[in-house]
Amino acid sequence: MNVTVDDNAVDPSTGNGILYFSQSQWQLLDDSVLSHPDDTDWYDDTVHYTQSRSPATEQSPGGRAQFSFNGTDVYIYGVRWRYLYQNMTLSVDGVVVDSFFSIPDTISLQVEDHVLFMQAHFPPGPHTIVVENVGVDDGGISDGSVLALDRIIYTTGDGRSHKTLPTGAIIGIVVGAVGFMVIAVICVLYRKKISFTRGFSRAPRIGVLRYTNVRSSTDESHEYKPLDP
Repeated sequence: MNVTVDDNAVDPSTGNGILYFSQSQWQLLDDSVLSHPDDTDWYDDTVHYTQSRSPATEQSPGGRAQFSFNGTDVYIYGVRWRYLYQNMTLSVDGVVVDSFFSIPDTISLQVEDHVLFMQAHFPPGPHTIVVENVGVDDGGISDGSVLALDRIIYTTGDGRSHKTLPTGAIIGIVVGAVGFMVIAVICVLYRKKISFTRGFSRAPRIGVLRYTNVRSSTDESHEYKPLDP
């Protein structure tokens, strides 16, 4: 099941919301400030926005959005500005797993709803994600890097259905498999027996010498005669 969490609301299934650090780096924008390109509303009409004009460091990190969920897949939606730098990272359970970097296009002024990050096939269980605006190092020439978060969607469970066969069906499958193996063995042995018998019947018969005594009136002689086949 998919669960959608708005940037300015809580998880309807757990009551957990998205945490923003630090609060002073974030602004809440609505449709009156940020118009959607196709005249439709952003999800629940709001986005959370942060801008960084210098590279993020451990001592001075960029704006971060943190969310905890129990599931296997997560999709992070936000705003894509074609004419601004966007440089951000995604961490899962304390490890950076992905990054998003966009160079300004001075020709296009397009703003669009965009999947900033997508991660799937987590081990089922609790996970924590952090999206951070890491800024840009261009000597202050540009307006810096921006990050605007609209919503997070995650999948609960393992995303797959598990079906088990009834016990009777399992027993039937096992018995059938054993029976098939027994019949196969009998057939193999029978074929070997037939083959052996035919080979023996076609083998040449060897004459056997029979010893007989033939006596004459004058002397005694010995003669070997083969048995008739």
